[in-house]
Amino acid sequence: MNPTQVEWKYFFSDGAAPDPAYVNIRDLEWFNSSIREEVERMWQEYSEFCPDNDFLSQARVDFNSMGWQMQLTVLLKKMGFNLQKCETEGPDICFLRSGIRHWVEAVSANKGDGDDAVPIYHDKFAHPVPEDQIILRLRSVIEDKFKKYQGWIKKNIIDSSEPFIIAINAGKLILADLSPEVSFAEKAVFPIGKMGWSVEVGTGKASEVIHTFRDRIIKRSDAEVKTDLFMTAHYGGISGIMFSPHHFSNSYNRNGADFTFIHNPNSNVQVPRELFQFGRERWVECGELRGKDWPPFVQPKISEQKEES
Repeated sequence: MNPTQVEWKYFFSDGAAPDPAYVNIRDLEWFNSSIREEVERMWQEYSEFCPDNDFLSQARVDFNSMGWQMQLTVLLKKMGFNLQKCETEGPDICFLRSGIRHWVEAVSANKGDGDDAVPIYHDKFAHPVPEDQIILRLRSVIEDKFKKYQGWIKKNIIDSSEPFIIAINAGKLILADLSPEVSFAEKAVFPIGKMGWSVEVGTGKASEVIHTFRDRIIKRSDAEVKTDLFMTAHYGGISGIMFSPHHFSNSYNRNGADFTFIHNPNSNVQVPRELFQFGRERWVECGELRGKDWPPFVQPKISEQKEES
């Protein structure tokens, strides 16, 4: 075991830290004590599965990214998944199902740089949702993780016959939760455009919500970025996308109610429907995107848990 993991018993540690969310939750006793206590409890559950020797030091730099990885692992443990500890090189999370390893790589999307970066608003005025920029950031992290997946296959760290899921948190992207009908993650992998309404001629009455067709976004540089990844065979190694639009500090206690799992209909290694029974599940059936909202998951009290014989 890495000595650092033995010495660092607690998630939070004293001293200056680059990430203001980490500092605020650690230091603002009157405001964030309940969050801090829950994060420490989660760390106690997660530490035995943590593959990263520098996890706690990285949490001081990127609290949301490390928190997302920890949150998802602990939720899967709550749900009864047979978790396995991963090696340092490779995906962040592994669980066994029917003797087959299932891999999950967690990532937190950043706002990016340059002309297509997701803006940061410091005033109190209303602003349009930067939909294209958000989708471009999600599309970018999917591409990055898919390339890592291909590298892990070549190194025999994982096998192409094993399911591979990319878990994306968009909590650092402003207004990333303002696409309720179809999440921005779905718009990054399916040719789904902006929302509108069909209007009856003569009455002007809106009859139904519709989405335009969009299979690409044009960047400021005029470069095309395809947004129909799950409609092609090239990305067949990805079994699905797990998505949360909220920052870890606003989602830590929801038990996955704000997560969306998106099945890849063209995956070489499908995961079964209803594998993840929390949040929202999305899949393609008869050429249509369909979904199911799972009821909130409540962990049973000890007195309600059945004893195993």
